Amino acid sequence: MTISWANFEKLFQYGTMFQQGMIVTILLAACTVFFGFILAFLLALMLLSDVRPFRHLEKIKTEDIQKKKRYDRIAAFNPVHLLANAYVQFVRCTPMLVQIFLVYYIIFGFVTLPKFTFFGFIQFERFFPAAVAMALNSGGYMSAVIRGGIEGVDAGQIGDVHKVIHGGAAGGDDLVHDSLALGLTAAADDHLGALSGVQLGDADADATGGTGDDGDFIL
Repeated sequence: MTISWANFEKLFQYGTMFQQGMIVTILLAACTVFFGFILAFLLALMLLSDVRPFRHLEKIKTEDIQKKKRYDRIAAFNPVHLLANAYVQFVRCTPMLVQIFLVYYIIFGFVTLPKFTFFGFIQFERFFPAAVAMALNSGGYMSAVIRGGIEGVDAGQIGDVHKVIHGGAAGGDDLVHDSLALGLTAAADDHLGALSGVQLGDADADATGGTGDDGDFIL
């Protein structure tokens, strides 16, 4: 095998495409992390919620053990937690590429997005569905990180924060600080995963005609 400078020179003609691909990758990763974190925070709150519309049934006293168990199961029903958990399980149990196709061809297949180009080469109608699909995926995974960070905080500190809220004392930032510290490492791993996951968004763009007539990259 012969290595020659002439072979490397052939790569330089694609330098513009590599630069454009890097910009698209960074933009997609940034959108994924930002909007995915917002979705993950909402999902974490839903998973930690205690919304039980039938909680009054657990107060019913009966000598029938089976009926009491049935009442307790109904009283424990939390529709908010159920919806959030169903979404998280769907995201975790389906490949990201399938989710991208669902968003691109089904959700946005019936929506007409405005057609314009930004940064001179990125088509909005292709970029936006990819960003949405990856944010939805990232939010499902990151919600467990945020929930774990909140649950990892000592119960005594949570009680202190309640006192701060109702009593006006100082030190209310401890809960936020500790929960972020506990989830920071895992969240960083998820952010790095977002960078690698962008390749699927690029592949989807190629499968749907992601190159222009002049060879420019137009996700």
